[in-house]
Amino acid sequence: VVVWATFIAIQVVGIDAGILLGILVAIVDHVVITAKTLTIHCVSKRSRAIWTPDDYKLLNKHGYHPQSPKILTLEVIGSIFFGSSLQVLETIFEEVGLDMKTEMVENDQKLA
Repeated sequence: VVVWATFIAIQVVGIDAGILLGILVAIVDHVVITAKTLTIHCVSKRSRAIWTPDDYKLLNKHGYHPQSPKILTLEVIGSIFFGSSLQVLETIFEEVGLDMKTEMVENDQKLA
């Protein structure tokens, strides 16, 4: 798409303006493609620290419990832009099990 747009722009408006239009098309194409490829999902990764047996049991019982884990590892694949940052925040709130609107209102009240 970018090559064809640049070629046609060069034929229509000349070499200098055609290359400039080609660069603009390439920038827009890059932003659109990278903004769509953002994914966030929960992965099962744990700390590589060495724990005492008692600490390890406590961590497994409370931190990594299968039904209600207190520790989550989220993996972000893709680029985060200003427009997609709100989507990232909403996804994190969903994974953790919090309501974003309620949390934002409570934080606003604490700041006031």
